[in-house]
Amino acid sequence: RASVPAERRLEIRYEDWIAEPRAVAARLGAFTGLDLLAEPACAHELELLDPARAERWRNTPVAAELERLAADVRVVAVMNAFGYSATSLAPGNQP
Repeated sequence: RASVPAERRLEIRYEDWIAEPRAVAARLGAFTGLDLLAEPACAHELELLDPARAERWRNTPVAAELERLAADVRVVAVMNAFGYSATSLAPGNQP
């Protein structure tokens, strides 16, 4: 992240994309100079996004693997750099 100038990057979090797809698409469009919301295919896809998907992974077999990864100091460092807590990976915990 530090090697790319701030004006040349846009950070989009998955949970924001799922929770507010139109707002994030508008930010992405403003960043790229494209009117994404005017594109029928994009607008249609945005309508299909389901906010419940953001937490659905917690009830899948991958959750146990994520718990193991959360104990790895390298993973914890990356999560911290992006503003996440490794404890949020445990089933039942919210980020």
